[in-house]
Amino acid sequence: MKLSKRVAIAILVLAPGFAAPASAQGTAQQRAACTPDVFRLCSEFIPDPDRITACLVSRQQELSDTCASVFSPPRSATSGTYPEPTRYPR
Repeated sequence: MKLSKRVAIAILVLAPGFAAPASAQGTAQQRAACTPDVFRLCSEFIPDPDRITACLVSRQQELSDTCASVFSPPRSATSGTYPEPTRYPR
């Protein structure tokens, strides 16, 4: 019971701090993706969302795939899928 209460508190505390600007705050799904990594790698910074975010960014090589995807820039739908077509003059 104690651990689940701590997880709930951490999620509430982390909610506002996953992105610097307020307009770019992470979704609940993004926050949930990083909660285990916060406990594993950055628990000493709870409840400070800015320091938690800085910790996660500084330890990107150690993040789980799901949490790392939160910090990776989104790929376009065709990025790397098909080579650029060759254009021939007429």
